[in-house]
Amino acid sequence: MSVTTYKRCNCRGPRVDRKGNPVLDSDGNPVIGDLGGSCPKLKQSTHGTWYFYFSIPRPGKDAEKVRRGGFATKGEAKSEGQRLFNEATLEDIDVTSKETVEQYLRRWLESQAGLKRSTVTVYRGHIENHLIPHLGGIKLTELRAHHIDAMFRTIREANEKRQADRLRVLQLQALRDEAHTRWKAAPKPHGGVKKRAEIRAFRARLKAEWHRACAQLREARQGTSHRKDTNIPTQHRVRATLSSALTDAVRQRLITTNWAQLVSLPSTKRPKALMWTDARVEEWQRTSSVPSPVMVWTPEQVGRFLDHVANDRLFPLWHLITFRGLRRGEATAIPWTEVDLDQGLINITQQIVAVSYEPYTDTPKADSERTIVLDETTRTLLVEWKARQDQERKALSAEGKWIETGRVFTSDEDGSTYHPEWISRRFRRLAKDAGLPPIRLHDLRHEAATLALTAGTDLKVVQEMLGHSTITLTADTYTSVVPALSRAAAEAAVAIVPRNGQKPRLRVVDGAGGPTDGQAA
Repeated sequence: MSVTTYKRCNCRGPRVDRKGNPVLDSDGNPVIGDLGGSCPKLKQSTHGTWYFYFSIPRPGKDAEKVRRGGFATKGEAKSEGQRLFNEATLEDIDVTSKETVEQYLRRWLESQAGLKRSTVTVYRGHIENHLIPHLGGIKLTELRAHHIDAMFRTIREANEKRQADRLRVLQLQALRDEAHTRWKAAPKPHGGVKKRAEIRAFRARLKAEWHRACAQLREARQGTSHRKDTNIPTQHRVRATLSSALTDAVRQRLITTNWAQLVSLPSTKRPKALMWTDARVEEWQRTSSVPSPVMVWTPEQVGRFLDHVANDRLFPLWHLITFRGLRRGEATAIPWTEVDLDQGLINITQQIVAVSYEPYTDTPKADSERTIVLDETTRTLLVEWKARQDQERKALSAEGKWIETGRVFTSDEDGSTYHPEWISRRFRRLAKDAGLPPIRLHDLRHEAATLALTAGTDLKVVQEMLGHSTITLTADTYTSVVPALSRAAAEAAVAIVPRNGQKPRLRVVDGAGGPTDGQAA
């Protein structure tokens, strides 16, 4: 058993048999067909392409034949043939499989029974929106790193085109508005007949320019894709999905290499939380720009928000998330059975997840199952909330409207569970009404970490409060947002260096987070 190479082309001409004699039809005329390997031009190095051929023995069955072609040189054909031959005979890979990447990914997704529903939904989005459109038609055994590289290159080019199209729309909007302003500001007809005619003609030209600008804007909008850009973090997640699928393919001996692991993408960093300082608020008011995807309020801004929502029905929920850092799905899912108001403890064992706006109850990630210790203010608020909920249950049950969910935060209309997205919308509306710069509801979780670190809470305690998998994640995300901590570190570094023969003095941070002078030891 070995790999055989040969050369052939697509030339057509009189056919000959193996002995070189002409092949004739029933009328004695030469048969015209593909010359294949008998073309006399094949002796030329630039004519035709190279093929390889080998057979795979199958016990009790006829040997399977493997044939590939289109190689520029004999060496390329020999090398690829030997590689496939080794995969088939030494590593037991089915190199004759015709299963495509699309067929395999669909089959692989159906086999992921042990994954969370939300994870499967994310995988399906990556497969349907990116992997199948770009790679689906390729045979799984023929998939290579350069195919995956080409996919991400196409994705980045599409991003650039969408960004250019959006910029063009903004430019045309400005031109349209300028044309409309010029038309409306033009003088009204007055004076003699000739002057009135000139003014009318001038206004007609300006109106025509405005109409042309409107038409150009409509055309640009129609050609602009409304699909979101596939940003760098999303590209990393798409590659991770493909890599997970190909890892299983390697394990099943369908392929030998996880090609996704060999593909490089631009590096991405977890966005750091930034605080809404006065300068950033002023810039936001002027340009509506938000400097980071993760923003937190200053303690003063948090106070303004809590004062504004003090009479809101869900004030206990806002207070709990602000100071204890629960995710919205965790907060809306808390059952009373996991709350100990006497000890001031909440066990996070459930979360509500929405897929295509349909909510369902799920368990948190392993690291997110934790016990939250309540401050006295939040504990008191929950005691009052429970008494209020008991009254609502009694009144609505008498009317046959109460839906018993056993959860802490329920609607006053029928006792049903709040949808997580409704909670987010409610928060955005309240924050806007308070006149505060925008943050997401999830940023209240970051707010809790920021306030705790500013108050001098140990980083490990903050990690456990948030349910982070590692303390590094907590440190990388939050420590830069607390100016007080950075300022104390800077002061301490300067204070230990003696100047003019004086002994260094340390700047010690007291328990309240404020600096005090201390003599160096």
